[in-house]
Amino acid sequence: MHIESDQEGYRSCVNNSTSCQAYITYQALQDDTLQPVGLCFRLSVEQLAEALQIAQYLSVALDLFTSMDCELSSVTYIVGLKACRGLASEKESDKGLYLEKGITIHKGVKEHGFKTDIVVATNFLEMYSNCSSMHHAREVFESMFSQDAVAWNTLILGYVENGDYAVAMDLFSIMDCEPNCVTYLAALKACGGLASEPESEKQHHLQKGIGIHKKLQEGGFGSDIVVAITLVDMYGECGSMQNARDVFDRMIQCNAVTWTSLILGYVGNGQCSEAMDLFARMDCE
Repeated sequence: MHIESDQEGYRSCVNNSTSCQAYITYQALQDDTLQPVGLCFRLSVEQLAEALQIAQYLSVALDLFTSMDCELSSVTYIVGLKACRGLASEKESDKGLYLEKGITIHKGVKEHGFKTDIVVATNFLEMYSNCSSMHHAREVFESMFSQDAVAWNTLILGYVENGDYAVAMDLFSIMDCEPNCVTYLAALKACGGLASEPESEKQHHLQKGIGIHKKLQEGGFGSDIVVAITLVDMYGECGSMQNARDVFDRMIQCNAVTWTSLILGYVGNGQCSEAMDLFARMDCE
């Protein structure tokens, strides 16, 4: 199939490419007889790279991005960033490599004038966070003309996932837009992480966690299973198993994850007999 003579057919091929079909289409692109040109090439690469990411061919998607020799759009850059982010999560030892690739993409974004695009900027926040470079993530965040809840959440979660719980809580306290469920979940994780530090600080972080719990209830998120699991984890880390048990007992539906969270909370707080009782109940129910 020649791209110039059958552009619509090629688009259709890429649009319908997922899993191994996407990979086969990628291999076809390596054929010297194919000469993808102009807009058709750019659209096809974006669509194909997206399909390859869905199919978990992240390395191939990134190779395809770096091989492009035509003008790139903001969507193309986002595809490259997502590939870097995914690969950094999969291969801990190669984070530095994908950070460098991400920095190179960042330079291209600046050169092509996309740095003010809030969607592109948010994807940079995610990529730098996954590459454990919170310094770069913070620079991107500070350079944004406006930060919405998604940008705040992405930065706060980045600090949480990299173990910088105090910074995450500082950001949560100065957030200048309306927090949402994701924001509160990130703050709960930060509270739990901070409570694992000096014993004398547990009560302080517990009170912060209780305050966030109230906000979640006021926002109507109290019955969400992910919220409940996060609360059980936080209360367990803060040493308040009574609060953890109260959350658990109010849950409409429990699964293996919720049972495990509560059992681990008891174990972590030295209440092994309660943990064994729960384990026995879990086996029965």
